[in-house]
This record gives sequence, structure tokens and C-alpha cells, in this order.
Amino acid sequence: MPNKPKHHEQHKRKGPYDSILSLKPRITKIDTRQGSGAAVDRIRGWKLTKIRERILLRDEYTCQRCRRVSVDLEIHHERPLHQGGQETDANRVSLCRECHAKQTEQEEKGRK
Repeated sequence: MPNKPKHHEQHKRKGPYDSILSLKPRITKIDTRQGSGAAVDRIRGWKLTKIRERILLRDEYTCQRCRRVSVDLEIHHERPLHQGGQETDANRVSLCRECHAKQTEQEEKGRK
């Protein structure tokens, strides 16, 4: 029995996203943050949750600036990632929202 051409392979239907997906290999990451080198992939999801829990326990749920005790703390990088800071626990601290906002504002002024 001779091999029949597989018509379904020759005439594949294109979906609405095929043209977009074909562009993906050509797109490169561009980091638009001032003063930074290569883009840094952020940690997300369950891994971030575990890191947050570990830092909060280490810092005893205490803001490392004003010493306020709270369960509503944010994790901050002491040395920002765009300045070469590492994604390590040694570079992370717990800050209350107010202190984190002040610290971020100071860092933004330094970037301009």
C-alpha cells in the first residue's frame, strides 16, 4: 500500500495566536530602568511566599527601621536589584508600609 500524503499536516489551520507566537523568538528583554544592567527575573508565586515567611520569622515580624511589630510587613531589598543587589536573604529586610514607601522614595530620588 503506497504512502498517502498527510493532508492535515500540509494544510494546518492557523490559529489567532500563531503569528504572535512566531514573533516570540525575536523579542529580547529590554530593561528600561535607569542604572541597571541586565534585566533581573523576579521571584514570584509560592517561592516568594516561602521567602517572605522566612524573612518575617527571622525579623520577628518587626520593621527593621521603626521597630514596629506587625503582621502586615513588606519585604525590601537593602541593596536594590538594579544596583547589583542579590536575591538573597542577607539582602532582604522586613519593613512596615510607611518605612518601605519612604525607603523606595529615597531610592527613586537617587536614580534620577
